[in-house]
Amino acid sequence: MILDDAMNDPRPSVPFAARWELENGFGSAEIGSDGPVPLPSHVGHEQLGYQPLGGGNGLFDYQGVLHCPVIVKGTVLYDQPYLLLRILLEGRDKVSIRGREVLYESPDNYGLYIPAEPTCQIENQPHELNNLVAPMLSSECLRLMLDGQKLPPMIQRFVDGHADNVAILSKTTPTMRRIAAEIR
Repeated sequence: MILDDAMNDPRPSVPFAARWELENGFGSAEIGSDGPVPLPSHVGHEQLGYQPLGGGNGLFDYQGVLHCPVIVKGTVLYDQPYLLLRILLEGRDKVSIRGREVLYESPDNYGLYIPAEPTCQIENQPHELNNLVAPMLSSECLRLMLDGQKLPPMIQRFVDGHADNVAILSKTTPTMRRIAAEIR
């Protein structure tokens, strides 16, 4: 497992690798950056944080503004099935897995992902502040949280240790938005 129970690590590493590319093909490969930060100032600025919560669970925290259209190809560096909730507090994103499962996230709609492949493509809207909180849960954690409850088949498969490239867009409730803002 790449992540460990590093709850006491004062500077936890971010288990995310990314490459970015502009519409003209120029990107992080040309400047030797593995991203997700730093971006050249004419492209935008981003901050990505991660807080490990133990047991393979964690919380991603992202803030950024892009000045032009940018495609980010990102990979979560985790070798077990995981569930990721992408909760946007500000901004709009287009997220796709394998180019097929495409979701348009906003503060009104969050994305729920159980990726079989850890690589996705993310497109933020240029000139918009993008503010995101993304809890990542292991199948074991979710199994313990939902113990004894009747689950939809795709969630049951996940808690049984399978990932099936699930991508679902759902309404963000005011309570969910408030909790996401408070936990950061």
